[in-house]
Amino acid sequence: MRRTGPSLKVRQLVIDRIDRKCLRCYSYGQVIHHRRPRKRGGSKRPEINYPENLAWICNACHLWIETNRTESYNAGWLVKEGLEDPAEIALVDMYGRHFWLLEDGGITYADTTVPKLHL
Repeated sequence: MRRTGPSLKVRQLVIDRIDRKCLRCYSYGQVIHHRRPRKRGGSKRPEINYPENLAWICNACHLWIETNRTESYNAGWLVKEGLEDPAEIALVDMYGRHFWLLEDGGITYADTTVPKLHL
C-alpha cells in the first residue's frame, strides 16, 4: 500500500512542534490533522503533507474541528481548496492566540507581547 501521509521526518517535526501538545487546547496531542484535507483515499499532492498544513492535536479537538466546520475555517483549522495557502492562514487556539505554522516545522505567534502558556 502506498503511503499518503507525511514522511517520518515531517511527522516528527509536527509532533514535536510544541512538545507533543495539542496546538488548539495544549493537552496531550494524539493525531495529525490536515488543515487542507487529503480527500478520500489520500492525495498524491506533496503540499498536503507539508508541515504548514499539518497540526498535532488531541482527539477531542479533532472531533470539534470536524463537527464545527464553519468555526474551524474561520479559526484556520480547515483551509479551503484552491488559492488559499495554509502557510498564510493564521490559526486561533482555544485562548484566542493567533499563530502560523512554518514550513520548517516551527510556529510563530501574531503578538509576541501576549504571554505564552507554560507548556
